[in-house]
Amino acid sequence: MKDLGDMANDVADEKMIETLGSQELMHMKAIDAALARIHEGTYGLCATCSKKIPEERLEALPSTTQCIECQKTNERRRRG
Repeated sequence: MKDLGDMANDVADEKMIETLGSQELMHMKAIDAALARIHEGTYGLCATCSKKIPEERLEALPSTTQCIECQKTNERRRRG
């Protein structure tokens, strides 16, 4: 029979597996969206301002949809 500590560890493990699964799912959706933008001819263009996203940023974050300036602006809005 499991004690409370073992049961708590089991629950923590299950939560971690669920989280990893949802993170992987979000990552796959981002990749699918990037592939769709490639097919549409909009890959590499900022979804917010339509400027070209620098190649270095795309190499670092291939599924990004925003240039660094627009990303920073959105992050500031979310915080404040």
